[in-house]
Amino acid sequence: SHRLFRLLSSTFCLPAVTMGCGKGFVVFLNVIFLLGAGGTIGIGIYDLVGAAQVMGPRFLGIGAIAAGFIAAVFAFIGFCGAMKQSPCALCCYFVLVLLLAVFEVGVGIGAFVVHGTNVINLAQVAWQALYQGGTAFDTQQLVDIQNLGHCCGFAKTTDMAVQPCNFTIPCGGVVEGWLQTRVILIGAILVGVAAFQVVSMIVAFCLRKSIRQAEAEGQYTAV
Repeated sequence: SHRLFRLLSSTFCLPAVTMGCGKGFVVFLNVIFLLGAGGTIGIGIYDLVGAAQVMGPRFLGIGAIAAGFIAAVFAFIGFCGAMKQSPCALCCYFVLVLLLAVFEVGVGIGAFVVHGTNVINLAQVAWQALYQGGTAFDTQQLVDIQNLGHCCGFAKTTDMAVQPCNFTIPCGGVVEGWLQTRVILIGAILVGVAAFQVVSMIVAFCLRKSIRQAEAEGQYTAV
């Protein structure tokens, strides 16, 4: 790990990344991350309780809310570490954001893979789970899908349809289209947030290095 830190330091930490510049940049980025995390949580809530609730599995919305909440906590740690110029908090922020960025990229790539090959299967599994659930809530979700999409059943108008239903097209293609949109949106958001977090992570590391150097030269006492 010590060699990794030295490699990062020599590669990314330019002389221009001073304490003042690095502090301001980390604070600015983490304010943006807090806003972005709030937006991600909002999208997740919309996916659960809004119109998207009946368009596919709930794990997309739950995953977005969880990722947004975790990103908000990490952004708060980075914000406080930069404001207090705490090497310990900045090091913690670096490690946590690195792990989060790897997770977000993995989920984002997974979303694009699902979008490309398995969305129709995912939609069918979700529809079948709701149809076989048998509860009033599950049945109402299928009714809402049929009414919103002006369709009946899944593969055919008689395939796992909630009756009465008088529409003449099946819901498989409609649900697939809705899922495609949600999966692409969430995947793109996660990959984009991860890219910005990597930038913030690097600047936070350089700020930590500047603080340690100032402390070694007796110009600053670290928190």
